[in-house]
Amino acid sequence: MDEWLEKWLADGKPIDLDLRAHLTPHRYGEKYQNFEDGARDFLALLRTVDRLSIFGLGWNSLGLRMWEDEEAFVQSEKERMQQSEYYEEDGSVSILDDGETRSSRDWTYYILKYEWGLYATSLSADFRRFHPDYSFTANDMIALVEAITRWKRPQHLEFGPSDYFHLHHPLDRARRGIRWIGWVPFALNASDVPEAALVQQMNGGTLIATQMDFWQCFEHHPLYSKEAIERAQEVEIRLNLLGVLPSAVELERGDWGVSSPRRE
Repeated sequence: MDEWLEKWLADGKPIDLDLRAHLTPHRYGEKYQNFEDGARDFLALLRTVDRLSIFGLGWNSLGLRMWEDEEAFVQSEKERMQQSEYYEEDGSVSILDDGETRSSRDWTYYILKYEWGLYATSLSADFRRFHPDYSFTANDMIALVEAITRWKRPQHLEFGPSDYFHLHHPLDRARRGIRWIGWVPFALNASDVPEAALVQQMNGGTLIATQMDFWQCFEHHPLYSKEAIERAQEVEIRLNLLGVLPSAVELERGDWGVSSPRRE
């Protein structure tokens, strides 16, 4: 490991990396939310991704640790949601790492959250630091995308620095991109996106990686890469020309990539 990166990790300096899978709007139950079903659906995914090294610090929610207190976790999240005015319309469940127990550091490394309801359903993963003992690779994140798209087929999935969308997104703000690594619900080949480092069909759609190295958007960050930003922009422009990037309105409609063809 380079000396500068070792110091960066030792100092607990953060990274900006998050994933958002836009799912088809879904409710558990008919008239009212069946919160337990939604929470256990989330736990089914959690058991799958728990095997990935990027989640090597385990899981903790208000002192409840997986997999010792699974039922207590479901009930705790249900009690939290019952205090919300939207309890009968929407549901959400979230959990973060158990890094304080594993590494004796009071830092947040990652958070996983599932939200569902009549108008919006999504899964998000927020990575705030590297694992204290090692960093991660594009292949680690591709394994996560594979697990999520196998769990539920998204309308769209985007993964990368969140500030890229705010600072460097080359398209109209209403149009979603992929940032570092993304998944679209259409079949593409490498020849369709020559600017990308990887184009791989996966679980009824296509995974696209703009490049294989992790990068950041802020110039002061040791992982900043102007070249990576420009390459991500080139890939997103190409994907937009192919008609496979949805707008916010198309995602809200809930059928992007299911009954909707590519945009012409």
